[in-house]
Amino acid sequence: MAFSRLLVRSSLRHLASHPWQFALSIVGVAVGVAVVVAIDLANVSAETSFRKSSETVAGRATHRILGASTSGLPDSVLAHLVREGPYRGIDVPMTPVVEGWVRPSRATERTLQVLGVDPLLEAAFRPYASDIGRQEFGLDDFLGGRPVALMSTGTASDLGLAVADTFRVEASGVAHVLKLAGTIEGADNLVVLDVSTAQRILGLERRISRIDLILPDADGNASGADVAARIRDVLPPGAVLERSSARTETLAQMTRAFSLNLTALSLLALIVGMFLTYNTMSFSVVQRYGLIGRLRAVGVRRREVLGMILAEALVVGVLGTAAGLVLGVVLGQGLVALVTQTINDLYYSLSVSRLAIGPMTLAKGIGLGVGATLLAAWMPARAAAGVTATSLLQRSSVEDRLRGRLPMLTGMGAALLVGGGALLWASGRGIVVAYAGIFMLIVGWALLAPALTAVMVAVLRPLASRFGGVTGRMAAGSVRAHLSRTAVAIAALSIAISSVLGVGIMVGSFRTTVVTWLEGALQADIYVQAPGRGFRSGGTGIRMDALAALRETAGRDQSFAIRHAEVLWRGTPVHVAAVEFGPHSEGALAMKRGRAADVLPRLRSERAVLISEPFAYRHGAAPGDTLHLLSPGGELPLEVVGIYHDYASDQGTVMMDRAQYASWFEDDGVSGLAVFVEADAEGSARMEAAIDSVMAIMQQRAGPLQELIIRSN
Repeated sequence: MAFSRLLVRSSLRHLASHPWQFALSIVGVAVGVAVVVAIDLANVSAETSFRKSSETVAGRATHRILGASTSGLPDSVLAHLVREGPYRGIDVPMTPVVEGWVRPSRATERTLQVLGVDPLLEAAFRPYASDIGRQEFGLDDFLGGRPVALMSTGTASDLGLAVADTFRVEASGVAHVLKLAGTIEGADNLVVLDVSTAQRILGLERRISRIDLILPDADGNASGADVAARIRDVLPPGAVLERSSARTETLAQMTRAFSLNLTALSLLALIVGMFLTYNTMSFSVVQRYGLIGRLRAVGVRRREVLGMILAEALVVGVLGTAAGLVLGVVLGQGLVALVTQTINDLYYSLSVSRLAIGPMTLAKGIGLGVGATLLAAWMPARAAAGVTATSLLQRSSVEDRLRGRLPMLTGMGAALLVGGGALLWASGRGIVVAYAGIFMLIVGWALLAPALTAVMVAVLRPLASRFGGVTGRMAAGSVRAHLSRTAVAIAALSIAISSVLGVGIMVGSFRTTVVTWLEGALQADIYVQAPGRGFRSGGTGIRMDALAALRETAGRDQSFAIRHAEVLWRGTPVHVAAVEFGPHSEGALAMKRGRAADVLPRLRSERAVLISEPFAYRHGAAPGDTLHLLSPGGELPLEVVGIYHDYASDQGTVMMDRAQYASWFEDDGVSGLAVFVEADAEGSARMEAAIDSVMAIMQQRAGPLQELIIRSN
C-alpha cells in the first residue's frame, strides 16, 4: 500500500512538472478519436436515415412491381393485376405508390420525400395510413387530388408548420401550395399525399412509381412461390416483380466502399496518434529511468512499475478520448452534410436532418481511444518493468537491447513490406484486402525505421560533421545513440508525411484528370436544368412548354438535350444518359476504346450503346458484349460499341442516342439542355455579351413556365 501511494505521488508529480508533454499526449489521442468518431457519426447518420426512410416507405410490403425506367409504370397495370386476381386462390393486397422529391420554400437547402398513396388501400401496408381518417380534414378531403398533405412530426416542427397551415413546395422548378392535414410518426423529411396529387405535383400523369404487394412467405411456403410466379406470368413486358428489400440492399451496397474508405482514413489518423502516444510515453519513461531504478532498488515490484506507466497512459487515454468524443460530435455535424451531398451526387437521393449519435459509435470511440493508448504505452511500460534495477540505472542497456533486436525487427519489417506489397498486387477489386496490405506496409515501415535510421545517420554523419562542425556530429551521433526514441519519431513523421503526400498526389492527379475531361466534355456555352435532387437523378426535368421556349430562343440546331434515367439490367438499376448528338459530340467524347467518328453513326441507327470506363471496370463489360436492358417492350438487347472516359459516377453509365431511348423506353423527358451561341463578331467580350443576352431571353421566356437553373460555361 505504501509503495502504491508512493507511485501515485510520483506519477502526479511527473505529470504536473511536464504539462506540455502531458497535453501533447492528450491532443494526439483526441485528434485520432475525433476523426474516427466524426466519420463514423456521418456514416451511421446517413445509413440510419436511409434505413428509416426505406422502412417507412416500404412498410409491410414484401414485394414490389417496378417499371423498366425512371418513368415508372402506367397506372393501368394495377387495374390489370386486380382483374387477374385472385392468384392461386389468394387475394393479394396491392397498392399504388408514387415517389419523388420536393423542396419546401421555407427551407431552400432542404428536400422532402414525397409518398403518394391510395388511402383506401394503405391500411395493410403502412401504419400511418390509419391516421388519415383521424386528421382534421378527414379521408374525404384527402382523396380526389385535393392539395392536402401529411408530414412527419419532426419535419413539421422544423419548418414551423402547424395543422391547417399552408406551405409551398417546388418540384422541378414548379411551385405548388399544400395544406397540412396532420402529422404522422415516421421518417423525417416525409410528405404523404394522395396518389393523384403526387402525380400532378411530380409530373407523372397517369403513371406510378411502383406497386406494393404483400405476398405469402415465398421462401418457406410453396403457395407463396406459386403466387409470385403467377403474378410474373400476367405482368406486362416492361414490369418486374422483386422483393421490397432488394432495391434497398442494392443501394446500400453502392455506398459500402465509400464508407469503408472514410473509415480507413480515420483509422490512419488514429495510427499516427498511437505513434505520438508511444513516443511521449517512451520519453516519459526515459526521463524517469533513474527514479524507476531507485524504486526498483528499494523493493518496488515489476508489475507495480508496469501498473504505474499504464495508469498514466489510462489517464491520457481517458482525457484524450473524452475530448475526442466532444470534438468528434462537433466535426460530425459538418461532415454529415458533406457525406450526404456526396451520396446524393454519386449514388441515390438522401436527406439527413439530424446527427445520429448512437451508443455503438461512442463505444467504438472509447474503445479505440483508450485501447490504442494502452497498446501504444505497453512497450515503454514493459521495457521499464522488465529489467533489473541495476540495468535501469544505465541508459545504454535500453539501446543495447534494441540493437540486439534490430535484425529481428528488420526481418519482420521486410517480411511485412513484401507481404503487404503482395496483397496490394493481388487485391484486384477487393478493397478490404487492399487496406490490409496498406496496414502491413505501415507496420513494416515502422519496424524498419530503426535500421534505416541507423544507416541514414551513418551516411549523413560525415556531411553533418563537415557543415555543422562539432554540433552537427554530436546531433547525428545522438540520433544513432538513442534509436529507441528517435526511430519511432521518424517512423511516425514519415508515415504522416507519406500519407499527406500520397493523398495529395492522388487527389491532385485526379483533379487534373477531371479538369481535362471537363474541358473536353463541356463544350457548350450555356447549360440549362431544372432544380432538384441532382442533374443525374432523372425525375421529370424540364417541362415540354419550357423546353419549347428555350429552343425557340437558342435555335433548334444550336441546342442539344440530354435525358438522365435509371433502367433495370440484371435486376439492378443502371444509369442511362440519353444524348442528342450533334456536330460537337465527336470532340466531346473522350473515347478509351473505339473512335467517336465510328460509333456515333451506329448509336443513331442501330441497337448500340456506349459504356463508361467505371461501368466497364465494375461489370467486366467490353465492346462486342450485349447488354439486355429491361424496356416497356421486354428485354432489349443492345450491343456495346465503345468505352468512353467519364468521372461523374463510380457506378458507371450507359450512353445512347436520345431518339433511340425515347422510342425504346417510351420516355421523351429532358433532364438538361446544352446550348451553343453564335456571336456575330469575334472576341471574348462580344462572345460573353452574346451569351448573357441569350441567357436573359431564355429566363424571360421560360421563367414564367418553370424555374430553371441557367448557367454559362
